[in-house]
Amino acid sequence: MQIELRDVCGFSSRVGNDVVRLTPGEISAVEGALQEWRELAVPAKPNLASQRWGVPSALVRVDMAPLRTLGEHEHFLYEVEGGPGGLGFLSVLGGDEPFRRIANALVGLGIREIGWEVDPSRVRFEAELSQGVTSLSRSGLSVTRGTNHGLPLLLRASGENDFPWERCLCDYSSGGGDKRSLKPFGAVLADEISDPFAAFPKGFAIKPRRGTGTKDVHVWVPYQPYKEFSTTQTKAWRIHQVALGAPGRWVLQPFFPPEYLEEEKALRIWRLFAVWDGKSYRTVGGVWVARRSLRVHGASDSIYGLVTVP
Repeated sequence: MQIELRDVCGFSSRVGNDVVRLTPGEISAVEGALQEWRELAVPAKPNLASQRWGVPSALVRVDMAPLRTLGEHEHFLYEVEGGPGGLGFLSVLGGDEPFRRIANALVGLGIREIGWEVDPSRVRFEAELSQGVTSLSRSGLSVTRGTNHGLPLLLRASGENDFPWERCLCDYSSGGGDKRSLKPFGAVLADEISDPFAAFPKGFAIKPRRGTGTKDVHVWVPYQPYKEFSTTQTKAWRIHQVALGAPGRWVLQPFFPPEYLEEEKALRIWRLFAVWDGKSYRTVGGVWVARRSLRVHGASDSIYGLVTVP
């Protein structure tokens, strides 16, 4: 794979030329999983999507294991979050086609004009969201910056400040949402498991129930090539003891292997976007992210690439 250093919305980013093209079967699997997820997912605050359509968020971002490298593993969802984080990267890497799909879905729901704004605590992502809404404006939506115009809102925010949440299209939470919504995909409260190594002999992740990003996420895996990136068994045990002393606050998930990129010696996940169309969530595409870590996220040492849908 060829990798080049590019400026992506003000972030110096390593971008790979490998394009992942999802198959119809893979798209169906993702959309089916989101149908299960939404049955348990509850927004942190009532928003436009939950009040009007009964879903936690009109737009969601899915972090998942690449389906074509899972082998015998049954599940693949790491995380599902509301909010527009990453849309700018998708615009730069993938152009306007994913945004035409988003715009078409929103127009079908009666949304033809939206407002957008960035919380002061998220100002470093202003250019990133601006890039995404610019693609939406080229795709058929009218977009206006600000929150005082009565329009449905797309925000880069975390839920702490006083926005008109009842007009927000997405779910915002300073804790990233309740991970119990991942129960259909093997997640359990950590204090319900006395011995995680016996319960998940092929590996597990332990994380705060309402955590966001990869802070305080620990992943233990006993086999290669993932073992070299794994937290130690001693540390994983120690974190689990902390979880036992804080009932209801930590979650365990079985380990779903990311793709191992031999040449880059890195681990790759898929980060897909899906939009509610009135009947179900529809995958519009996304990016892949790779890193020399089991805690794969948008970091300065990450590699990014495009994921497309037919």
